[in-house]
Amino acid sequence: MKNLLIDPISQTGFTLEKPLLTLVVAAYNQERFIEEAVAGAFSQTYSPLEVILSDDSSKDATFQIMQRMAADYRGCHRIILNRNESNLGIGGHVNRIMQLAKGQIIIAAAGDDISLPNRVEKIYQAYESSNSTAKSIFSNARIIDDMGNPKGLYFPNAFSPADFMPKLIAKRDFILIGATHAWSRDAFDLFGPLLTPLTCEDMAIPFRSALLGCIRYIDEPLVIYRSHQDNVWKHPGRDVVGWEKFLVYEKQSIYKNWLQDLQKSRELVPDENNEIGDIQGIVLNRLMAVEEDIELIAGSYVRKLKVIFRAIRRGDKFQTLRHRIGVFVVPNIYRYYLKYKGS
Repeated sequence: MKNLLIDPISQTGFTLEKPLLTLVVAAYNQERFIEEAVAGAFSQTYSPLEVILSDDSSKDATFQIMQRMAADYRGCHRIILNRNESNLGIGGHVNRIMQLAKGQIIIAAAGDDISLPNRVEKIYQAYESSNSTAKSIFSNARIIDDMGNPKGLYFPNAFSPADFMPKLIAKRDFILIGATHAWSRDAFDLFGPLLTPLTCEDMAIPFRSALLGCIRYIDEPLVIYRSHQDNVWKHPGRDVVGWEKFLVYEKQSIYKNWLQDLQKSRELVPDENNEIGDIQGIVLNRLMAVEEDIELIAGSYVRKLKVIFRAIRRGDKFQTLRHRIGVFVVPNIYRYYLKYKGS
């Protein structure tokens, strides 16, 4: 691992009243946009702040641009420059970042998005107003395309606290948007590193936050979110069958993280009302369904048929059965069907 510390704060000789926070620009092959992302991090009004510029072994000039901007920086923030020797993936990259970060709150930024100057300040205010109970905080975002054209707000409607109850989270496939996410380091100090492979860190970490405290939403755009064809989760126009198979393995990783964290939560706090046990049951059922899909992907045709007959006996809906058979049993035929349907 390569990392470099540029620390103007340590030479000032004053006592810090507000806590040190960490803003992380995590990037991979984003040379087209990384300069704006780094500039947004450097523009933050909050202090004391450390800015981690972390590259996940990009194959383009992403790291070189980060390196140049770090060397040229003359502001008051502490700068840490890191490049992973090999590509760790998002989950592994987050684990590496948490080894480097010293802040009380970690604010995540992608290498293709732009943090507005007041982003960290607003997050800190939300954390303080929660009496430090907010373990995940996220905000709205303004969407632009790869040419910078505005596309509206990411969230047209606000959220309520009930949206972030652990049991409800366990039943859904959405918690928050990772591009605007910030979390308390308690989520790592108490629960430990993420299990990998994992792409949806914005599903794993907020689940911990809901178990540990609460999640707060700021209904103000603090990030300019760039929507383009290289976004990890931008799949329209891609191979739908391949995308669905990717999601299956991703969900398996998410649910395994959740089960590990539920067990840890049970160790931290006595489960007197069996609430954790109830949530664990929900997650186990979801994991079983996903692992059934993995059987359909990797199993022999005899095994695939057994899984389908099991689903029929269970009374699964026809549309669900048709989709699973198409994606996981006869994907080439299903691709032609989707193409015909789309035309």
